[in-house]
Amino acid sequence: MCHTQSELLGSMRQQFEAEMEPLHELLVHQSATMQRMLGNLEERLRPLNEYADGEEANLDALEQRMNESGSDHVARSFAEYLAD
Repeated sequence: MCHTQSELLGSMRQQFEAEMEPLHELLVHQSATMQRMLGNLEERLRPLNEYADGEEANLDALEQRMNESGSDHVARSFAEYLAD
């Protein structure tokens, strides 16, 4: 490859990199923004996630009680409401 072609390729590479720099900066900025947004979202969803975890634990406990007490668990649980 002659010297002129090498210079031309070098110049083209520099021009390409210069033209791509704003896109690169935009992508870096968007990535940082996305990370901040995900952090904020996680923080704001924490109470809801904690509530959901508690409800799941309640359901697991109910399922365990129902399995331990047999099939009449629901009937016994609501018998007092039916008696009123």
